[in-house]
Amino acid sequence: MDENIARDISDYFNVIDVLGEGAYASVYHCYSKKTKKEVAVKVLSKNQMTEKEISLAMQEVEILQSLDHPKIVKFEGIKYSESAFFLEMQLLRGGTLMNLIKTRKLTEQESAEIMKGILEGVAYFHERQIVHRDLKPENILFAEVNSISSLKITDFGLSSNFSYDTLLDSKTGTMIYMAPEQVLSNCYNEQVDIWSCGMILYMLIEGHHPLFEPDDDVCSYTWKLKNIEWQFSDDFPPLAKNLFLRLTALNPLERYTAELALNHPWITRKNSTIPKSHLEDARNYHDKLKMKTIVMQCLILSNILNDESNGLTDKYKHVLYHLPIEPVDEVDEDEEEFSQPKKMKSLNVETTTRPSFWKSTLKTKTLLTTPTSKYVSSTPRLIRSNSNGSLTTLHKSKAALTLRKVKK
Repeated sequence: MDENIARDISDYFNVIDVLGEGAYASVYHCYSKKTKKEVAVKVLSKNQMTEKEISLAMQEVEILQSLDHPKIVKFEGIKYSESAFFLEMQLLRGGTLMNLIKTRKLTEQESAEIMKGILEGVAYFHERQIVHRDLKPENILFAEVNSISSLKITDFGLSSNFSYDTLLDSKTGTMIYMAPEQVLSNCYNEQVDIWSCGMILYMLIEGHHPLFEPDDDVCSYTWKLKNIEWQFSDDFPPLAKNLFLRLTALNPLERYTAELALNHPWITRKNSTIPKSHLEDARNYHDKLKMKTIVMQCLILSNILNDESNGLTDKYKHVLYHLPIEPVDEVDEDEEEFSQPKKMKSLNVETTTRPSFWKSTLKTKTLLTTPTSKYVSSTPRLIRSNSNGSLTTLHKSKAALTLRKVKK
């Protein structure tokens, strides 16, 4: 420690031990002369810092002062001197998550509990529009020895405020925990923290990083990010794998938020439904609208909506706009989309994609029926009289709706 810094820090603290050292910052185990308790003090040397680094340090202080959560290290205050800044924080005695991962194999229950704590902290500061940008096992510490529940997220030195309508562009963080969009495009949002959570989850289960190897350099690791191939051991829990893939979706819009991840059954340890990402929900909503559009086309082409003489128009419009759409059933990925356009031959309507719930909706719901006793049928159908005296019957089938003329 520099002599000037040693003299200045002694005005506030008694230094007990060194906890960590960096280029311009060091962390010490200290005894506070004011509060009479042991604390961790991050010492930032002004002489070794650029103006940008000083600005980042002040930003870290502002962010830490705004955070108050059981899964985030508690900030006690800041002291100033001519030689340095002294950031006083809660003392964490339990070591880092990285040390725990290297020490022993974690159980699935322990891994889930650790991930839950991390995600709770991330959800908290994301809600306050703060992105960490350096989440990694080395920055996850435990307040007490052998106490997983005492987990704390630390080191907000690279954190930043964000807005939902603006993307960040600085390449900041530890590369092997940075999301692809952060490394490859310099255009990203708070979802980079979710990717980092995915990397941590994998390490909790497997004990090593999913992509990085000790002999990798920047070029080789960048190539891996461009050509990702995840590998899982046979004992990797299926639900943990499902969560990992949702945390590390290449498209940030398809990636889980921290709030969604907290509701995943692997985290809750309950037999519950796997929540869908916001983009999946949007796609489902789009499919429902598309379903109604298809039905509208069928009705228009069958001249039902054009028949104003018998007063059916308003009746069927009412039924159409209250068409019940049931929740989408789980389907195999191979069946979820149709690669070729499907033609509804009888109506000559061509659609490039059919909603995944098309079959189940047709099987369980009758679009339009008539309760009149004059036309009795075991099959639900719509029967109406044309001007020429013939009857038109609307049936449903597996692939489409077809029209059939029946003699009076």
